[in-house]
Amino acid sequence: MLVTEKKFYSHPDLFMDSATVLGVQDGADGLEVILDKTIFYPEGGGQPCDKGSIQGCPVVMVREAGKAIVHVLEAHTADFAVGDIVVLQVDEARRRDHMQQHSGQHLLSGILEKDMGIHTISFHLGTEYCTIDVTAPSLSASQITEIERRSDFFIEREVPMLIHYCPPENPADFQLRKRPPEEALNGEEVLRIVEIQNYDWSPCCGTHVSHLGQVRLLRILAAEKYKGNTRIYFTAGNRAVQHLRRQHEALKNLAGRLGTSTDEADERVALLMRKSSALESAKKLLVSQRARLEVSMAVKEAAERGEKLKLLFLRSDDRDADEVLETVKAAQNASLDVIVISVPAKTVIAARGIDASWDIASCAKPLLGAFEGRGGGSASLFRAVFQDETKAEAYAAALRECLQQKAAFS
Repeated sequence: MLVTEKKFYSHPDLFMDSATVLGVQDGADGLEVILDKTIFYPEGGGQPCDKGSIQGCPVVMVREAGKAIVHVLEAHTADFAVGDIVVLQVDEARRRDHMQQHSGQHLLSGILEKDMGIHTISFHLGTEYCTIDVTAPSLSASQITEIERRSDFFIEREVPMLIHYCPPENPADFQLRKRPPEEALNGEEVLRIVEIQNYDWSPCCGTHVSHLGQVRLLRILAAEKYKGNTRIYFTAGNRAVQHLRRQHEALKNLAGRLGTSTDEADERVALLMRKSSALESAKKLLVSQRARLEVSMAVKEAAERGEKLKLLFLRSDDRDADEVLETVKAAQNASLDVIVISVPAKTVIAARGIDASWDIASCAKPLLGAFEGRGGGSASLFRAVFQDETKAEAYAAALRECLQQKAAFS
């Protein structure tokens, strides 16, 4: 049985080393290499694997296989063989990032468990952010602020992170936050315990910083309900620092566009939102008034021609679907049947008068296929959308002809 020494545990800050090749074989995803020792962390425990290179060949995946660790290369061939000594190079930035995120997760989970009685169910270390699922129906804004304040306490004091192995130590000597694997409890394998000094103890196979000062910063991005519990999105370390820098730059740019300072940007936005709301209300009123006037003028013009208007047919080159809908409603309330085209929205809206009882969809729906339209509605109102304005206009003309053939327009 091939065995690989895990130097990433004993020397987590070692990013270049040499090792002897114990096994080489071509696999589905690339050349699979087993070494006598490695500084590459394999995927596991919610933490992604390290990447880097072996003898200059990119490593794309690292996984455990019994007591050996398999390194999958990008290529299917390499210029080394069993017995050769090769140079290992780990992606330092990726490793340090994973150490910061994983140690940040232990700190976050420890605070939730020890100080708030909230248990961590699972952990995922992503490329942009990390998540933990916890046994809480929700988290309030004040709770999130308090969690971050407490994490700052540990980070500022550079509280050490210690590693224990059982055996030789006894797992019963630690107040473990979560139950270790049965194999470890039975003594069938060594149990690795990660300690935040005198505060939190958790079984863990991941890589960690030596003290929490190296985490630099931990910030919760969001918390949402998830399957009866809560999913917390967070980031730590350099990621968290970069996130705050991006937010600050975005705030500066926003404040500049508003013609104010970052401290006053929130107040300025609130003022603009109040103005926007007032303008939107005024616009809705004007659109409604214009719709009623439009219908009234159409009825008046028909009367001046000695006609009684039964079907109002209109085309708008500058109004969206919501605006022409107001004209449709106004026509309905005036007991008119109506067809309106919104050219910008490539939309046709048809409706029967408020006093009518026939089903407008009986004409509107069967015509859709011929003009490649999509739509639907009720017996009193039907809306259809088209790929271009030409098809919308052709559909409206066909629908108009169909409605005019009904007894109501004969």
